[in-house]
Amino acid sequence: MAFIIRVSTRTEPERPVSARWAQLGRLAILGALTGVSGAHGAGFDIREAQARLEHQHLIVTAALDLRLSGAVEQALVKGIALDVLIEFRLYQTRRYWWDRRVGEWTLRTQIQYHALSGLYLVTVQGNKEPSTFSSLQGALKYMGTLTRISLPLPPEIAAQGGPDSLGMRVRVDRESLPAPLRPMAYTLAAWRLKSEWRRWALGN
Repeated sequence: MAFIIRVSTRTEPERPVSARWAQLGRLAILGALTGVSGAHGAGFDIREAQARLEHQHLIVTAALDLRLSGAVEQALVKGIALDVLIEFRLYQTRRYWWDRRVGEWTLRTQIQYHALSGLYLVTVQGNKEPSTFSSLQGALKYMGTLTRISLPLPPEIAAQGGPDSLGMRVRVDRESLPAPLRPMAYTLAAWRLKSEWRRWALGN
């Protein structure tokens, strides 16, 4: 999986702008009413990760646990695309000072629901077509399975040497949501889907 491109795969006729914003407004109100209870059992976590330096690249394999809240699932089914960011930081340990951050990358994935086909679409940069799934669980499992992600090291980092650990976090990109939904997303617990930063030593 590589950096993600946001593309539209919807084939439904475009609604008038006013109708679209009215729909978003209704969704925001409904989300506000269900947002608190909808957070139960939801959350993002990084279960495990392995990383190593290989030919001037950082190679990462990881398993993520992505569980959406009821409010977020509802928005997804109503046609709101959801962007998930996986953030990587490469560190060099220093004995008498703060550890030095020597590199960082963000991997973006997007999931959306196609109402006509009843399929969930996951868009990945580099693929001409999105991957399709008949269930939300299948789509989230795919998004959470990272196999040998290759992150290029800038020349100066590759030349310096010394990085010895990887930090990772996964979160919903609330800024990518339509404007009427952002206040709700920043206020309600149901939309605060992000893991803690976790850190692993680099392997050989």
